Amino acid sequence: MTKYKNSLADIFNTLRNDVAGGKYRNLPKAARMGKMTWSNELAMFARLDVSRCRLTPRPCMSSPFFYYIGHMAEKIIFLEYETDRGNFAMMTEIIDGWLSEITGISRTATLVLPSSFDKPQKYKTALIINERSSQFGCAALRYTLAGYKYFYFSCAFATDNLIGRPIYKWGAQPGDKCQHKDKTYANLCWSEEDYENNKYTQSAGPYTELFEV
Repeated sequence: MTKYKNSLADIFNTLRNDVAGGKYRNLPKAARMGKMTWSNELAMFARLDVSRCRLTPRPCMSSPFFYYIGHMAEKIIFLEYETDRGNFAMMTEIIDGWLSEITGISRTATLVLPSSFDKPQKYKTALIINERSSQFGCAALRYTLAGYKYFYFSCAFATDNLIGRPIYKWGAQPGDKCQHKDKTYANLCWSEEDYENNKYTQSAGPYTELFEV
């Protein structure tokens, strides 16, 4: 995954930068949305996930550095004789699906994450624009079986969506609560911003509703 990590980071950060800057009418500007950077530890969790060769049950992930690890995984199946689209093309196809509900998340949900969404994809989009999702790691697995090719893709994130907590806090101007702002993605906080993702959050629980993947 090493050769893809910068491209994946750019996809995530471009969306986060647009959201933080107020590009979408349904989403207010973000006061302290972090820049996403690659984490080898989270990539290890993603590798462990794809090594199961299954999407459910959704695993519970935690570590001393990331108390609530968010996670998403999907697969693509195609016939062995079909044209192979390549690893990165299939990754971006899956990520496009994760981002598909960016215009469907309400302003209210950004302040208080509901206990459920009407569309499962909203959970995935919300996780990618969660201000505390400051690190991520991904992994992919391919194999062929009985005339079909399987492509599994998983990403783990520095936090999960926490029920009753904000997806992100609003700001009068993008990044007005950042310790420092990023030079490349001007609406995001720099990569050293501390979100205390290693700590337990009182009266908060991860979004655990079962959803189709």
